[in-house]
Amino acid sequence: MRITDVRTYVAPPPRVSWLNQTRVSTPMSIYPKFSEKRASWRGPNTQDVFIEVISDEGVTGLGITRGGVIVQTIIDHHLKGLLVGSDPRDVELLWEQMYRATLAYGRKGAPIMALSGVDLALWDLFAKWLGQPLYRVLGGAVRDFLPVYATHPDSGALAREGYVGAKAPMAYGPADGKDGLRKNVEVVAQMREAVGPDIDIMVDCWMSWSLDYALAFDREAAEFNVRWIEEPLPPDDYDGYSELRRRVKRTQIATGEHEYTRWGFKELIDRGCADVLQPDVAWCGGVSEIRKVAAMASAYDLPVIPHNGVMQPWATHMMMTIQNCPLAEHIVFDATGATPVAPLMLGELQPRDGKVRPREEPGAGIGFDREEWARQTGAGLQAAQ
Repeated sequence: MRITDVRTYVAPPPRVSWLNQTRVSTPMSIYPKFSEKRASWRGPNTQDVFIEVISDEGVTGLGITRGGVIVQTIIDHHLKGLLVGSDPRDVELLWEQMYRATLAYGRKGAPIMALSGVDLALWDLFAKWLGQPLYRVLGGAVRDFLPVYATHPDSGALAREGYVGAKAPMAYGPADGKDGLRKNVEVVAQMREAVGPDIDIMVDCWMSWSLDYALAFDREAAEFNVRWIEEPLPPDDYDGYSELRRRVKRTQIATGEHEYTRWGFKELIDRGCADVLQPDVAWCGGVSEIRKVAAMASAYDLPVIPHNGVMQPWATHMMMTIQNCPLAEHIVFDATGATPVAPLMLGELQPRDGKVRPREEPGAGIGFDREEWARQTGAGLQAAQ
């Protein structure tokens, strides 16, 4: 079997949701003109890229990542040339070749996101060729289902619908002073009141706080028993994370959504930066790499709870096979529960009663609606070649 083509399709900008149109604390919140909504500054990074890896045996694998035309360019003008003519079943070999070929300008960010999307497509293709759901190819299930927590500004209300936990984005950071801190704590108080004493509550700070601010929040919110504070510091502030984890006793520190490859996560582990690791399967290096991260973390008894796991079926398949992946995240964008690219990605998973399980179809169990993509983009049916 040989790869004959690699095709990329950039999705339109995501539809309007709380995630891009409401106030959420971000690294850009220190600048007043960018503090009210993420849509004011994020650019093409918000656009998903669908990737098809096509074989000469008629089997096609599907992957997805983020990064818009930036990632598309890397795949079309670099990675594709490495892949065409190769055996798509040599997934680990192709990962190493893509990683080594992009070292001079890669290691993190867009090049690894591009590599990740291709890796997802290769695993999907391999499992389809074997006629098995991906989790079977990865070693089989270690559990019957994954418990699910909800991420949403009103996640407390969602937790009453069966989710086992509730996570809310924090709207304010250090630039907003004591008043912003008070408002963040008020959100946590409302969450705790909504869900009662037995459901976990978490907060997402999206790389936007400082060490002192995170410590102050932990003190002020102590009575509400927050399970974890997520991404309070910039991802490269390893010293800050290590110090924060050392000084915070009652609350777990979670990070890793914006970390890349086993080497990045080794740094987090070696420095004692986190109680919970949160790689994103479509960004950190794909299925190939997230499995290595989970295996490494298991030696330190660290849970791995991937970012946005429910809406990325490759992650759900992987989590079913790994003992130290105890929980899945469902980012609830709107009342439908669908992702921003729902019309394009066919077969999305939806939790029921706070549980999710991957599909049993061969591969990752999802498809891509090319006609809908063409309708939305006005691009006709021709992908980037």
